[in-house]
Amino acid sequence: MDFKKIGTVAAGAAMIGASLVTPVLAGMDSTGIDTSFFYDSSYMPKVQIVVGEKANAGGPDDFVTAGNIAATVGNLAYMEEAATAGGGAAGATGKVLIETAALGAIGEYIQDTDVEISADFYDQDDAFPQYQFSDSSKTYEPGDFTQYAISCDTEELSEATVLQTMSSNNIHCLFCHTLCLEALENPSHTMKEKLYIDPSSMWYYENGIGKDDPEYLEMALEEQSIKYILKAGWIPMQKMISASGTGSDAWVDFEYRGKMLFFGKEYYVKEIDGEDKIILADGARLDDITSEGYTSEYKGYKFKIDHLIYSGEYVVAGILLTVQKPDGTEVQRQISKMGNAVVDQLEISGVYAESSGGVETASIIVYDIENQLVLEDDEFLTIGDETWTGWKVGVDAVPCNGSNDCETDITQYKGLGANNNLVLDQVTVTLTEDVDEGQDDELWHALRIGDDFDIPGDFKLTFKGYMSSAFREAVCSGDGEGNIVVAPGEEPYQVVVGLTDEKNNRYDLRLDNGPFEESGDEDAFLINGKMYQFIDVSLDDEDDDNLDTYEVDLKPVGSGSKQEITLYHMCDTETDNESANAYACNVGLTNGQPDAGTDPGEYDAANQPCSCEEIDEVVFRTVALSDAFNDDDCSLNKAGDEEVEKDASDLFWANVTVNDVEMVLIYDAGDDDIIMSLKNPWGTSAYNHTKPLLLVDPDLATPIKDGVVSTFDDFENSGSELDLWVERELDLDIYNITACGDSEGVDINDDEDLDDLLIYAENEDGERVVIDMSERSQGDFGDDDYSHSVGVYTTECLVNGSNGGSANECVFADPATNKTYNCTNVSFSDCVLQDDIYSNVITTKVIDDDQDSILYVPEGGDTYTIDWGTDNEITSVEICHPQSAVDSTFFIGTQEEETVVYDEITEADVGNTISAGCCEFTVSNFTMEASGGDGTESYTKVTVNDVGNLVVSEIGADTTKNLVIVGGPVVNGMSTVTPEELEASPDKYIVSKDGNKIMVAGYLASDTREAGDQLIQWLKENAH
Repeated sequence: MDFKKIGTVAAGAAMIGASLVTPVLAGMDSTGIDTSFFYDSSYMPKVQIVVGEKANAGGPDDFVTAGNIAATVGNLAYMEEAATAGGGAAGATGKVLIETAALGAIGEYIQDTDVEISADFYDQDDAFPQYQFSDSSKTYEPGDFTQYAISCDTEELSEATVLQTMSSNNIHCLFCHTLCLEALENPSHTMKEKLYIDPSSMWYYENGIGKDDPEYLEMALEEQSIKYILKAGWIPMQKMISASGTGSDAWVDFEYRGKMLFFGKEYYVKEIDGEDKIILADGARLDDITSEGYTSEYKGYKFKIDHLIYSGEYVVAGILLTVQKPDGTEVQRQISKMGNAVVDQLEISGVYAESSGGVETASIIVYDIENQLVLEDDEFLTIGDETWTGWKVGVDAVPCNGSNDCETDITQYKGLGANNNLVLDQVTVTLTEDVDEGQDDELWHALRIGDDFDIPGDFKLTFKGYMSSAFREAVCSGDGEGNIVVAPGEEPYQVVVGLTDEKNNRYDLRLDNGPFEESGDEDAFLINGKMYQFIDVSLDDEDDDNLDTYEVDLKPVGSGSKQEITLYHMCDTETDNESANAYACNVGLTNGQPDAGTDPGEYDAANQPCSCEEIDEVVFRTVALSDAFNDDDCSLNKAGDEEVEKDASDLFWANVTVNDVEMVLIYDAGDDDIIMSLKNPWGTSAYNHTKPLLLVDPDLATPIKDGVVSTFDDFENSGSELDLWVERELDLDIYNITACGDSEGVDINDDEDLDDLLIYAENEDGERVVIDMSERSQGDFGDDDYSHSVGVYTTECLVNGSNGGSANECVFADPATNKTYNCTNVSFSDCVLQDDIYSNVITTKVIDDDQDSILYVPEGGDTYTIDWGTDNEITSVEICHPQSAVDSTFFIGTQEEETVVYDEITEADVGNTISAGCCEFTVSNFTMEASGGDGTESYTKVTVNDVGNLVVSEIGADTTKNLVIVGGPVVNGMSTVTPEELEASPDKYIVSKDGNKIMVAGYLASDTREAGDQLIQWLKENAH
């Protein structure tokens, strides 16, 4: 991709410092540059090569340049010194690292890829279900989530372990039950997490049109659309007792006190309260508590046994613990069958205790109760002091019997008594609130682009708006240069489109027919859907003024050959009005024939029977977009329409064909500008106009040929095109320029005007937006607002069968062919017919009031931002058109953050093509050798430094170091060169020092590589 403005060369910068003896390098100013900029005294590199954040937009050149410079700096990172040895060699080692920013994420991106435009999109309630993200739900299990590493618009996927599985056994509190461990069963309980997401209950829409609130793209969720599920592995909710035994001999298992999985973390079950309440806490089991001193600690707290408490001979009933706090103070707490001990935010329970050989030992569980979790059926989740309102817990306790898989999964639980067999099947946490625009609480308000919706645990849902299939944010056409902007021009009849083309050059494209002065770099006009520039004009001066000609050069932008056009005098400059062949004449054409003898095809002005003196001035009439008439008198007071007078003796013209459009091209030698006009834009109607018009002429800018519009589509894109064209509701052949409007026009955009100029923009998905910045009946002294608008429209044919139309066809009123088109296969304007055949304009959504400013289209993701003036007048429309196909997207997972990807270049890569930093390049050299012969010889010892990471992005640059800035200001925000300097540079690139930075930039991306090569040459010749 071609960058128009990258960097510049300072004028006259070609002087080498006095201490250097190498030849001058063209375009490089080495003033102030020496080896110490790149290396320390040991030749360890101390420089970073910085690639711009927007370098991707221009292709691989900047990355290649940075990689080549880094490889050279690494190559030269060695120290030479004299040494002696018995022969040998020293080979270069080390590596160069190239750093590339990447998007890292753990979760899943979900997109709506099946979209059609509808008015329902512009209302939250109506948008469901058409704009739901999917028509089905999904339950994620361990291994289903994805770990993304996205860079260079590609993605690397790997399995991410977010949802967990865990197996755990019970912890039997023998201290409490005085039972031998061997008498109990202790099966393993396998737990598995799941996350249920229902995209069919999630949808998106535009909110705010027709309201006082701003417009936003929003996402709504219905209750029940998110649910966390823990399959609990049948953990016992009570003491498990066999149906066949009696007393303690029938005990199978105790109420569960082991570990439990919840939202990816392991907790201890601190308490089970009945059938529907479980309390979890962080904690630790400490098995080596003794009476001999502090042997175990948890969170800074240390524990030792003061003494055991007995209820009878050798029956331990409690423990008196001494607890040392983190601050060193000691407290004593008692654990017994009656209750646990509490110290600050810790709760302590006993597992077992015994005394042997005079030493008392115990096992305890220490719980951190500050953030304990309360899971109570049909209540909101509680974590510490925080209640997660809107997230209800379900505790599903069931009997372990043949009605489920409990006895199959846990064979030890077969044959339990009916009153002692309650186990936990699953725990759920379910969203029980709607998330939509009707919620007053911000916690539950509809999500806007970038908003996170927190889910208990570490999960979140983020509405991303429109993203590419590689899950990158939509990049607008013109990114870095400016979005597409449609606005009135300097004159009231002009329309200008500011755009960046496919070669990344910026233009102001006029849609009218002139006058145009010689084009600057960013000036262009439109002929048959293609940009052209007026690049040169030259006079062929003959002895006879009537034989003088001008050559006008028109050049298509992008591709195509320059067209050299010869223009001739419009009138006889040497014959006065008293000559025999001079008579009153008008300038124009009637029915394809010259009026009064004037003929743009006549090469010799002496053969023109019209005298320039007789004509005197040619008057052009402008057709303004708005304010054409005063409300008090439509026929006379034309406030916006003006007359432009041209001296006839200065005018040169010819019949020409440019880009398949036949026209009259006029050059004004006095004002040094050109005007384009079709051969027959005036004089054929009943009003018999004789003045040529200055206006936006669809038949010149974007004509319709064989039912197909010649649209303009040269917008910067990466596969997602945008078409632009213009239409008039009133055909110019019947345009009554002396009246407020005409009943024969077709009100295409349903605004009660019949003579609008409409600007169409259609994306690759067929979504068509109409911009109306015209209102010719608005008067200077009227109180009414302008009827300007930006809207999305569709059409439907209403056919009465006349003029050849059948039940499903409409006839395009083309008097030359009377061709018939099917309404579903032709452009919008072709189906809006005249005479006896009509189509029905269906308004999808229109913004026609200054309380609204943003219009989204749902499938292509284009955004239209309107700038309003006074009286409801549109002053500009900015279009963000995604360069690649996008879809509405949300992210569900645990994290989404920028990461860094490193690519390594070593000696082994020499001669190979490697991928690094979003591009491929060949490593030509990396090796340095120094060797001696046989025996003891003097040789040069080479010590090669490990250079590490040299290439960084802007965000990774260390501004305290010396920096080589690759690329100009368009792609690299750290560049200090200016576009103006570039235009003064004969070499089209710059290499010069600015403080602790060296600028390496070029006019084109390829010029930046040339600049890098110059710096590399300097390094090779001066580093050692």
